[in-house]
Amino acid sequence: MPVMLPEFLPYLLALLGLLLIWQLHNMQVVSGRIQAVNLWDRAGIRMFLHITPEDEQTCPACREANGTVVLPAVAAKKSFSARTGPCTNPAGCRCQLIGLYGGWPEAQRLFWQVMNGNKQSVKLSDDKLTALLGGSWEQAPHGKTDRISMYMVEALRAEGKDLATALDKYQSVVEKGKAPRDVPFVIPAYLRMLDLLERAKRPTEALEVITHLEKYLTDHAAGPTSPPPDLQDLLSLRKTRLVQAEAQVTL
Repeated sequence: MPVMLPEFLPYLLALLGLLLIWQLHNMQVVSGRIQAVNLWDRAGIRMFLHITPEDEQTCPACREANGTVVLPAVAAKKSFSARTGPCTNPAGCRCQLIGLYGGWPEAQRLFWQVMNGNKQSVKLSDDKLTALLGGSWEQAPHGKTDRISMYMVEALRAEGKDLATALDKYQSVVEKGKAPRDVPFVIPAYLRMLDLLERAKRPTEALEVITHLEKYLTDHAAGPTSPPPDLQDLLSLRKTRLVQAEAQVTL
């Protein structure tokens, strides 16, 4: 008499197989066998773009590194730095290394230029960087995946030139940066808005940014991208300064 197997058995075996795969993946992550470059690949990142605001506060080392493009395998190295020297900005470095899939034509050509040239990095001139970012990235493959990254790039590029655009793009980052690859930009976007508003002598709006940032920090205190431990102290000091500035404005 043939043995009748339950109808649900294939589904159960498939589920057990998925659980086993997940457990093996978790063990590899914990043991360090899955490196950052692998995670970036799954997040749809094929290259990184080093960007910094260009204004009177930009130090020579950061200005020289602006527009540098590197592959994930290079960015994953512990010794990697797009700068050839240390940042000398007294207020701290504002550079961002921003991951892109780069599905639009200009980015595709750049990606293959780096790949085929077997180069550690490619430094774009300002004109070439402008041409790259002016491409139709929104309609390209993975355009939605690159959206927050491009908002961050556009905001950094707008600083010193177009305050309203910079603030608008940073606001889009903090409101829409939900995906794992986008979350690391949220706190920097808040801090850039705060810095721009304080420098523009708009203390009331800057205080509102601090309120929203403090709530974000509370809600994400245990997240994978937890903030540096001294950030709350720095925000408290800045809040005191802004309250004083606000009082002077209302006098």
